Amino acid sequence: MKVYHGSYTKIDKIDLSKCEPRKDFGQGFYVTKFYKQAIIWANRKGRYHNTKGVVTEFTFFESVFNDKYYKTLQFNDYNDEWLDFVTLNRNFNTPLPSHDFDIVEGPVADDKITTRIDAYIRGEVSKTDNCLHGRVLGLNKNICIIYEGNTADELYNDFIDGIDHYLNDCKEDGIVPNKPYNGLVSINLPSETHFKVVTYAKSHGTSIDDFVNDLIEERLEAVC
Repeated sequence: MKVYHGSYTKIDKIDLSKCEPRKDFGQGFYVTKFYKQAIIWANRKGRYHNTKGVVTEFTFFESVFNDKYYKTLQFNDYNDEWLDFVTLNRNFNTPLPSHDFDIVEGPVADDKITTRIDAYIRGEVSKTDNCLHGRVLGLNKNICIIYEGNTADELYNDFIDGIDHYLNDCKEDGIVPNKPYNGLVSINLPSETHFKVVTYAKSHGTSIDDFVNDLIEERLEAVC
């Protein structure tokens, strides 16, 4: 699998000693399988160092997650376990190194989530704060738009602010924003396969749409 690292310079050799500590997953070399996200990282790093950002490509073998030689950790979504791990790494009271995992995969926090985590570390909010909240779906793991509020109006206004912030970031970084899809997909099947799909769906009391959707979801779970 191709993965990408965005920085202000090309990376010829990974040197973990030059990586900053207190990041979401601790001190380490961060990559993404989404090229657009790497461009965003590179542009931001480039602006900070008054130079042009650079994206470096690497090959990552996903088989390492099944290799007993490596100690790995994977998060499929933002959840309590993810929050506990990120808090552990970001907390300046945690001795370094903060963990002994070789490879960690999962979503990272944006500025808004980081602010919330910092407040959580300071004890200003809890995991079970009584507030309304939501998250925009359809974005990759490295991009998260959350919104929250104590009332429906606050929730809506925070949602609008989150979308505006995302669109402004895309504009500044020269990235085309993710756009919603209508969910309509036309698939051409051999007649024999089409017959098998219809027969299976009828015999299991489901629709062709639900049957195909379940197959796609299972496949995506295995590869994404």
